[in-house]
Amino acid sequence: MIVSMLIKSYRLQVFSLALLLILGLSGCIGGSSPAVRFYVLSPLAPTESTTSSKPLAIEISTIHLPQYLDRPHLVTRSGNNRLRILQSHQWGGNLRKDMVRTLAVNLSQLLDTPNITIAPHRSSTQGDYRVSIEIIKFEKDTDGHVRLSAQWQITSGMERTPLVTEITTLSGDSPAAEDNYDEVVAMMSQQYGELAKLIAQAIRQLEEK
Repeated sequence: MIVSMLIKSYRLQVFSLALLLILGLSGCIGGSSPAVRFYVLSPLAPTESTTSSKPLAIEISTIHLPQYLDRPHLVTRSGNNRLRILQSHQWGGNLRKDMVRTLAVNLSQLLDTPNITIAPHRSSTQGDYRVSIEIIKFEKDTDGHVRLSAQWQITSGMERTPLVTEITTLSGDSPAAEDNYDEVVAMMSQQYGELAKLIAQAIRQLEEK
């Protein structure tokens, strides 16, 4: 009788231990993944301006992204020919559409005009200028600096004649802190705002001719 009870007790202990091991392994395999953080670009800070007598009409025609950036995830460089796709850090929406909206807000403020349209939506009147951008590079580089490289073009609103075509490369003054993607996106917003300033400046110079 005593031997039988000891055997039952031993079997119960073995069963309990096996159950704990199974539960522990399932917890490791199916453990919770890191929380996903979402980001958006921010427009330039508002500045005081006076309303012009005849606000310009600007159309944002296209913004093209390289395929590796046209995705929900933030992308950084981990080598000259290697990319790092960040599963836990993603854009709050479509990056290209976010860039179009942000550019519209920035140009509206910089040129002091509410007449900013986004293709294919057009205003009833012919625009003065059309802006298109081809993004070449827009991410944190291997040295921690955020870099933006883009070819941009301004065409006349009516004849669609190319008036300005430039390639611009911008780089942050200091590297972003390691794995601080709030800072990375803030730097991206700043550089994208600097690009808008260059475009606005070129449009003003066209108006002065």
